[in-house]
Amino acid sequence: MQINLSFPFPPVAKERARVTRFGAYTPARTKEFQRMFQWHCRKMYVDNPLGVPLKVVLEFHMPKPKKSKFGYWPGVRPDIDNLSKAVMDAGNGILWKDDALICALFCTKVYAPDKPKIRLTITTLLEELK
Repeated sequence: MQINLSFPFPPVAKERARVTRFGAYTPARTKEFQRMFQWHCRKMYVDNPLGVPLKVVLEFHMPKPKKSKFGYWPGVRPDIDNLSKAVMDAGNGILWKDDALICALFCTKVYAPDKPKIRLTITTLLEELK
């Protein structure tokens, strides 16, 4: 089984939790991204969360700055691991039961030729073994 989803908004990196004397909290920008991602997931994907080992392919199409140091490849912040962490955490309970089920993860970060977006492909690994 393979699921292909596309999200029409720019990727946002997962920010570190902030700690105050009153406790820890998730920064507003990260919360807003997760809320928007989950809303789009519920709109496009209505099945139960997957509970089997998964392969996930993520393509982050970043907004292109006026001057690019590395051409097509955005070798600048945000880091690709923080981008993928935001998506994997936001997909918990909606796309997959827990992001611990993701056994293979392939990520690409490129400049968007048109509009920034996120493309996500989920493949169940049990079927690949057959």
